[in-house]
Amino acid sequence: MKNVQRSVYVLATLSFLQMLPAIAIGPAVRPLFAHLHNEAEGPMHAFMSVNMLAAVIAAPLVGRLLDRHQHRRSVLFVMLVCDALLLVTCAQPIPVHWVLLARFFEGAAHVSATTILLIEAGARAREQDDPRIMGIVGSGLVAAIAAGHAVGAWLVAWSAELPFLVGAAIALGLSCWAPREIRTSTPSRVRTSLSSLRPVLMDLGAPLGAAWVSRFAVGCLVVTFALFGHKIHALSDRAIGGLFASMTGSFALATYIASTLCSRFTPSLVLTAGCLLFGGGLGALGFVDTRTLWCVMPLLGVASAAIFSSTLNYATSTRASTSGRAVALFNAAGCAGMLMGPIAAGVLSALLTSHADPSTRYRAVFLLAAGAVFAYLALSSARLLHMIRSEATAARQRERAPQAARA
Repeated sequence: MKNVQRSVYVLATLSFLQMLPAIAIGPAVRPLFAHLHNEAEGPMHAFMSVNMLAAVIAAPLVGRLLDRHQHRRSVLFVMLVCDALLLVTCAQPIPVHWVLLARFFEGAAHVSATTILLIEAGARAREQDDPRIMGIVGSGLVAAIAAGHAVGAWLVAWSAELPFLVGAAIALGLSCWAPREIRTSTPSRVRTSLSSLRPVLMDLGAPLGAAWVSRFAVGCLVVTFALFGHKIHALSDRAIGGLFASMTGSFALATYIASTLCSRFTPSLVLTAGCLLFGGGLGALGFVDTRTLWCVMPLLGVASAAIFSSTLNYATSTRASTSGRAVALFNAAGCAGMLMGPIAAGVLSALLTSHADPSTRYRAVFLLAAGAVFAYLALSSARLLHMIRSEATAARQRERAPQAARA
């Protein structure tokens, strides 16, 4: 049992280290473009989104590859090496269009490596019938999101290129370590088709929608909340960073707890409760005072953890022959949400600019994010209720089976 636990924590550590470079380079983008590319704002924004576009395209392709072949170790090695080389390329004094191209392929390599690690965690969770394994590995991913900005800000104090170079070194080191921890594989030469995956997609429709809408809502917050805090609440950059840290920190801490609740109750019930809490918190953001923001932001982190843990449970609970594409689809849905959220927030904010009440546009963005979550709940209500009932029935049957066997 101790060896099993150790291997799971090793996998969580790998997930943390693999995600860390992607977050740590965020604080370095503006100074890097100021130093190498005349602080061009258009390419700067493109740099922060083109990797998400690549992830949406690449994740399903890689998932299909992993479901058809037994080469997870070699694919993971190649993706990590490519990630390292492309991170170094992004920090070089080359024309900006080449930087954006490198960033595109870096996003594809990064999401591919993430997908493989999540597939491995899901396989172990199925083998041991323990969804808490996904909570532990998921906590590693979220902890990297929580710590990445601080690490990047610390590194960029020395050099704008340093977060990219350190990230590349981490990815290169992982390429020598991570493949050895991949222990499960698909059955030899499994041939899956779209028709075989269709029933799985129908079952995962509601969780996939939750993965998209939760990341869409977070994407709406990324820039808008910082502007809102600075211009409406007169908060310093440090205070705004602290508020974001309270959200990501509670997200990381609550992820394992939420995964435990998924096994104690049902994933669909945890998902529904998380969406209700998330939508309510988002809607309240624009109408509370500064002190209350310190309560609302951690609440949003807890709600995000409930959604993330439950959707991760669904992503990795499919049968082995389709697990690759299932995890990839969830990654793609999340990346699509993160790509579309900032765009929608920027367009709405520009359309509703008002000198009479500067807070109008920010509140509208928060209400858009909340409305998207509640619209998802309304559209998926019948499906979610069916899932709650069927999962509760299945749980009761599992509890009765040992009693019947003893009798």
